[in-house]
Amino acid sequence: MGARGRLRSGVVALALVGFAMACEGEAERTFYDDLDATDGTISADGMKAAGDATEDGGTGATGDAAVDATVDGMTGTGTDGAPDAGVGPDAEAGSEAAVDGGSDAPVGDGAADSAPEAEAGCGPLDTVESCGACGRACNSTHSLDAGCNGAACTYSGCATGYGDCDASPPNTNGCETPLSGVSNCTGCGIACDTTTSLDAGCNGATCTYSGCKAGFANCTTTPPDNNGCETPTSTTANCGGCGVACGSQHTTDAGCTGTACAYSCSPGWINCDTKPPNTLGCECNTPSCCTADGGVGSCQTTHATGFPSLSYYDCNPIATAGESQAKLLTQAIEACTAYTGAVNQCATGLTCTGSSSLYVCNGMGGSSCDTCWSYAGSDVLKTENCSCPPNITVIGTWN
Repeated sequence: MGARGRLRSGVVALALVGFAMACEGEAERTFYDDLDATDGTISADGMKAAGDATEDGGTGATGDAAVDATVDGMTGTGTDGAPDAGVGPDAEAGSEAAVDGGSDAPVGDGAADSAPEAEAGCGPLDTVESCGACGRACNSTHSLDAGCNGAACTYSGCATGYGDCDASPPNTNGCETPLSGVSNCTGCGIACDTTTSLDAGCNGATCTYSGCKAGFANCTTTPPDNNGCETPTSTTANCGGCGVACGSQHTTDAGCTGTACAYSCSPGWINCDTKPPNTLGCECNTPSCCTADGGVGSCQTTHATGFPSLSYYDCNPIATAGESQAKLLTQAIEACTAYTGAVNQCATGLTCTGSSSLYVCNGMGGSSCDTCWSYAGSDVLKTENCSCPPNITVIGTWN
């Protein structure tokens, strides 16, 4: 039973006790219908009125009415339509508020706060101190020109070396990410390669690597170089290294073993220099090459005889005027042999009237001599018509 109910029961009990005391010594009477209202006793109507006052908190400002007001705890009108007694700034009204569990404020004044206390005095929610919520501050440690649009923080940029990589609203962390890590190197989400590269790092300007895994090379190093060792080194474009391209001249097929090029040659051509990376392809169109240890070789040199349409191959280098007379003599004999088709047709040590040069001539000299190759003297390396009797005409040069 509530406080109001207990008070009401107490009042009724007191009334009944008083009624019993008033009737003591009197003849037994029928209830409510035989008391005289004029002899100082409570009549039936009076009893009813008293009861009404007790139950309803009657209109008068009597003690019973005040008690009734306390019991009922009414704040407006009584059940009979009349204003309840006890309403006002008195102790009874205070008790009524206490019984009802109401607030300290007067009933019905609407003065209680409806907002949480933490929000009180927070102010506008579009400032960098309170962006979208009280106390939600925008970052200014590495962020520039922090602002708030009412829902999220805004920034004009970031301090050098930092990025706003987590921009999800309300974005209070601002430029939170250092741009010197392998996951964010010089920019948000620019991750350095760890798939084919070794010891990936970032110096704040570009990704760095200690090397590449076998079969790969770092051929594109333009900052931020986040692709790392991106290039396979087993292709004809990058055979064993960046830009090491296999030759395609006179080949029917070209490939790469990972360290050197390999070829199938066209008819009449051979791959003379096979030293890795062997990029020259099938470079020689002669039956044999001058070779050396390690597969290093060179094609036979194409020499001139002095006649534009006639040349010959020789493993010797091209002759120059500064070489020894013995070497030049050997090469002059080779030029004559290429012209005549037989070395025994070439005579050496011949001279022509009016010239200080030494010659190798066809026809073994004598009256059949018509072409000579000078290997010494003022006409060295010249091919001449040197008929007998003397008639010197320069045809061309040999080498």
